[in-house]
Amino acid sequence: MNTLRSLMSATLLALAFAAPSVRAADETPNPWKFEFHGWVTASMYYQDQAFAIGQGQGLLYSAPTTANLAGGSCTPAGACANPKSASLLSGDIRNSRFAFSMAGPKVFSGAAQPRAYLEFDLFGPNGAGAFGSEQNLPRIRVAIVELKLGNTNIQVGQQNQLVVTQIPGSLAHIANPVSYGAGTIAWRTPGVRVTQTIPLDSMKLELAAEAVKNKWSNEVANALTGGATTPAGIGLGEASGMPMFQARAMLDGKAGPVTFNAYLVGIYQSLDLNGFGDGQALPAWAAGKTSASGTTFEVGGKLVFAPVALSGNYYSGKLTGNMLGSLLVFGDVKDSGYWVQLAGNITKELSLNIDYGAATPDKADMRRIAGNATRLANNFVGGMLKYQDGGYALGVEYWQYTTTYSTSATTSTDTSAMQVIATAGYFF
Repeated sequence: MNTLRSLMSATLLALAFAAPSVRAADETPNPWKFEFHGWVTASMYYQDQAFAIGQGQGLLYSAPTTANLAGGSCTPAGACANPKSASLLSGDIRNSRFAFSMAGPKVFSGAAQPRAYLEFDLFGPNGAGAFGSEQNLPRIRVAIVELKLGNTNIQVGQQNQLVVTQIPGSLAHIANPVSYGAGTIAWRTPGVRVTQTIPLDSMKLELAAEAVKNKWSNEVANALTGGATTPAGIGLGEASGMPMFQARAMLDGKAGPVTFNAYLVGIYQSLDLNGFGDGQALPAWAAGKTSASGTTFEVGGKLVFAPVALSGNYYSGKLTGNMLGSLLVFGDVKDSGYWVQLAGNITKELSLNIDYGAATPDKADMRRIAGNATRLANNFVGGMLKYQDGGYALGVEYWQYTTTYSTSATTSTDTSAMQVIATAGYFF
């Protein structure tokens, strides 16, 4: 009897342990997958002058403000001799970024995987009132719906243009890379993108093409745009009835101990200089033309021979103002720029990168479109020492910018701005 009782107890115990496994096998896996990623970065910084796109985690180029000039009322910068020294100490958290994604059940008879992705940061306008700079408003960066069919990916929505493939390393300047206005052109625009991945043994070739909103600034109050305001703020690019086209070929691979990436980007866009509707004034730089078109190319890449990496890119083209090129002068400016970075890991956690970049638009074009008080060139030099363990990172960065301003049809002067910025960040 005892033996029978023991046998029955053992059988019941085995069934109890087996039941959850049977139930688990019968259950259908949840087809929904939600992810939340991003980072929070907080910086304290010292600057000896002002920058054009906000201080701290902003940058772009050295601004010809009163802080940069003697006398306090000189426009352009070269109207004053003996630049005035100044300094400021402050903090910034606007670089923090948050991203949400949701993937659901497969569609089209199970052949395609859909996904939605939403990303924002805190680089929107300051809040209202005396404490507005501590109440930064969120800014939408990316909002796309995606459909992945094998090696083909279709994305619809707003995202970073194909021309921004890589940026210099920084903890403080991810949203606004240090090479904006000095070697990097790009923006975020709504559109449609198709990407095809082609495996090639030890390499991978990615081909991508997109048609995106053809944005162009027409604010008549801004002397650097040279254009007239059109109804409802419709830009000259949108009025052309054509999108901006971008295409990119990118190759990733490995040759022995060297890992490499190389890419080539081509861009085409057109403008209707008559604008949208009747009776609009032609831009001052139109010179009798009613339309304009521009092509731009970019080439770049990265070589990694651990623990050292060399990366950079070069671009050249026309009508780049809507991608933060030509130092934000909107017109048919011939423009070029580049940046290069040498980086290395001192230990697994400790790394160092040194960077240089420059924007060199055509000076005659810049003066023709924006007058004799415009920006003519911009360059930066600097780097970062970073310690990162897992998702937590600490970094100290130094950046020096020199911006050339026109003072007449034939003369110019330089203004400079320096920043030392320390940042703590957590990436998740």
